[in-house]
Amino acid sequence: MSIFPPPAERIRPRNNADGAVVADVEPASAEPVRVEAAARRLAPRPWRVSVTMLLAVGFGLLMFVAVGGVLLMSLAGARENNRSLLRDRIERTVTQVVDRVRAHLDPVQAQASYVARQVEAGLFDPADEADFARVMFGALSATPQVHGMTFLRPDLSVLRVERNSGDVIREDWSDRREAQRLLDDMRVQPTTMWRQPLWSANLGQTLLTLAVPVMDDGWFLGVLVSAVSVTEVSRYLALLSIDTNQTIFLLLDEKHVIAHPNLAGDTPAIGPLQPLPTVDEVGDRVLAQAFGPVRRPLQAVGVLPHSQGHIVDLADDFWLLDVS
Repeated sequence: MSIFPPPAERIRPRNNADGAVVADVEPASAEPVRVEAAARRLAPRPWRVSVTMLLAVGFGLLMFVAVGGVLLMSLAGARENNRSLLRDRIERTVTQVVDRVRAHLDPVQAQASYVARQVEAGLFDPADEADFARVMFGALSATPQVHGMTFLRPDLSVLRVERNSGDVIREDWSDRREAQRLLDDMRVQPTTMWRQPLWSANLGQTLLTLAVPVMDDGWFLGVLVSAVSVTEVSRYLALLSIDTNQTIFLLLDEKHVIAHPNLAGDTPAIGPLQPLPTVDEVGDRVLAQAFGPVRRPLQAVGVLPHSQGHIVDLADDFWLLDVS
């Protein structure tokens, strides 16, 4: 079967002898018109990848991989750098706060220990109450944060001096169980230590007490106690919080607050049954939620070498809590 069309007839018009127009039909040429070349030109050509396109795509992919790798390395380095900077900032702040709190409280221990060593060296005799009272007043003058100092003897008799009033007070504490407990502890372990916060009925506030054993050639003479009010410590923390632009507080445990800037003025309703307020009673919404059952770790800064902390999530914000 041929793909060529059948020959067509050719019609040629002419005038006859009478002047009329007639048409002569002539057979078309018997030679077929070949359309092979046209058919080839109209047929779709197969798609081919040129070398130029291949090189362009290849170089583009290489550039993408190279630039992408550099960007990923840069982002990872920047992220680690930010973590390191934030971690260092937290550690510096915590170290600064701890050092300043120690600088405020360490002189209390230094002065009380100095008085105890002077007694052990035989320079002062606690039995001479007038002379020993002058020694204790001298220690108070070097430590303005101390409210008063007390010398508790094994028979539960007391010699006490107060800064504000300047009074020398002699008392009998035989009816105070905490005094007997303190003597018993010091006999077993005669070391300088901060005791549990103690409610003072005379002052109407809670005191932090530092106990220093007083010995004489191995004999237990009594305990020298320095008292610092939680209100005074809270006032110091309020100033420290302003300096560091952080909220600084002292905790006894995860429930009870020793000192807080909000306690520098009016304190919650505390007393002998509850000498310290709880975290819910100091008016700090972050601290109130700080030790809940869900604690989000500080993954953004990594491991803190000298402290520990977590993120406190609130309804409209979050805070970083660092504990040293």
